[in-house]
Amino acid sequence: MILKKVIFFTIITVLIQGTALSQNLPISNDAILTKQQAIDDYNILYSSLINYHPNPFLYVAENDFKAYFEKQKSNLPDTIDALAFQYICRQLTSQIRCGHTFASISPLKKWIDANKGKTFYCHLI
Repeated sequence: MILKKVIFFTIITVLIQGTALSQNLPISNDAILTKQQAIDDYNILYSSLINYHPNPFLYVAENDFKAYFEKQKSNLPDTIDALAFQYICRQLTSQIRCGHTFASISPLKKWIDANKGKTFYCHLI
């Protein structure tokens, strides 16, 4: 009986800690992108999705995807924080409607430095 309680509390503790730790984002809101930096990164994301995804237009028409991209790009503000920009990038990626494709912030500073400040990468599974 005591062993069951110990196992139960251990599992609960691990689950609570895992949930709490998963909420920490690898980037702070202090990172601010200019409009040109955001446009450059957004263009890279778009071209990566088009060129590297095996079939980006399986669930969405190419014209609709391009129109969504252009509309979002034209609506970018003069400055944008990295988290808001990540949200915009994820919206573009979700237009493909493929659960294996996502955009996220790179937590690796070396990777960011090596890519001249480009903070987002596209990962296809």
